[in-house]
Amino acid sequence: MATSPSDAAHAGPVTQSEPPKKPKRRRVFLVVAVAVLLVAGTIFHFLTREPSSLELTGVVTTDEVRVGAMTQGHLRDLMVGPGDTVKKGDMLARIEPEDAQADFSYYKNTENASAAAVDESVANLKPRVIPIQNGGKAVEHKVAA
Repeated sequence: MATSPSDAAHAGPVTQSEPPKKPKRRRVFLVVAVAVLLVAGTIFHFLTREPSSLELTGVVTTDEVRVGAMTQGHLRDLMVGPGDTVKKGDMLARIEPEDAQADFSYYKNTENASAAAVDESVANLKPRVIPIQNGGKAVEHKVAA
């Protein structure tokens, strides 16, 4: 132990012991953890939020409107022209009904023929009684057709 000032000068510089680095590491860990939680929360928010709606006002103009028919056929009459104003439910055109009527007739005839074939098959399934001679006695015997 140095008691005189000259002894203290020869002993070298006095150093204080460094504080442990744990509190600094803990602080860095907490900052990183908070940053990760903020990023994760932001990502979660944008992925799970409901889409927002956007209301606009204005006038929609177009030069082309596509119109389709619910049935096939040839166009008989076109009742509106370019620039005409139409309302919901207005008739725009007539389609020749011959194709649709021919299809209807074909399927109706097919239905009738199928029903007749079913009736005939049911009639053929009914058992018939045929008399059989058995030693001079007539015995009825049921036979499926």
